[in-house]
Amino acid sequence: MLSKAVDIAPYINGRMVNGDQEGDIEQICYFAGYVMAVADEMGVSLSWGGNWDGDEVILTDQKFDDLFHFELI
Repeated sequence: MLSKAVDIAPYINGRMVNGDQEGDIEQICYFAGYVMAVADEMGVSLSWGGNWDGDEVILTDQKFDDLFHFELI
């Protein structure tokens, strides 16, 4: 079955960035921005779990954050 979503995380300096160390959230958001920009260049519409409503306000206007989740829309 074709999947329409993926959970991915950056791997930096020999470890998966998972949100439990200082600076991780910033790295995850930077990574998400990169993923979203590349998808846009390729003409692929994605939704990111750190900005479900797509309003560019991240992490503060949602009830649930899934920072590693990307899905086709």
